[in-house]
Amino acid sequence: MFRAILLLLLLLLLLLLLLLLLLLDVSTILHVLLLLHNLRPYYIAVFTLLPVPTLAFTATSVYQCPYLYSQY
Repeated sequence: MFRAILLLLLLLLLLLLLLLLLLLDVSTILHVLLLLHNLRPYYIAVFTLLPVPTLAFTATSVYQCPYLYSQY
């Protein structure tokens, strides 16, 4: 079941890419791909550092507001 959903999503993504290929010309697509390739280290840095402040914020909010969390 999970594999079928995954396959369906992949097919949808391929269709979306085909539509983009039809709408945009080749030079624009190459430019976007190059831009994404150049930004890749920044994406990795953001996604590795993102959980840290989120976890810290959650921990402090749980610690500071036990009343709010005891309601649930």
